[in-house]
Amino acid sequence: MAHTGIHCDRDTAHSWFSYALAPRADTRIFYWVLQQATTGHDVGLLAFQQRAAGSAELGVMLLPAYWRQGYGRQALAMMTDHCFTSDLADELWLRHLPANEAMARLAQCIGFILQQQDDFQHWCLSKADWLSQQQK
Repeated sequence: MAHTGIHCDRDTAHSWFSYALAPRADTRIFYWVLQQATTGHDVGLLAFQQRAAGSAELGVMLLPAYWRQGYGRQALAMMTDHCFTSDLADELWLRHLPANEAMARLAQCIGFILQQQDDFQHWCLSKADWLSQQQK
């Protein structure tokens, strides 16, 4: 988390995510405020919502001043890695309005695959697809 949140290494971030996302009986929705590591300025939000057993939706919102600087990519990549390495989900989803081309590029960059288009674009990344990306 060199760019977001309190500056920490991967192991520390993993333990924080593990604590917050520990299995519970209720549907889980969690938000993290993303902060610039050097200044502590808030840059956006990261969200996790359990959809069904084995499935969760991720979301990221950034203030426009911080677009295209790697904050969203780093936050989504870390959350994706954590969800799959901790067996929190077999598939992860993103959705956004079709006009949000930056989010579409971000989804593709992380490895998500466009599944459906209606009022939103729906992207999915399965654990199997994520594992095959890790082996490259």
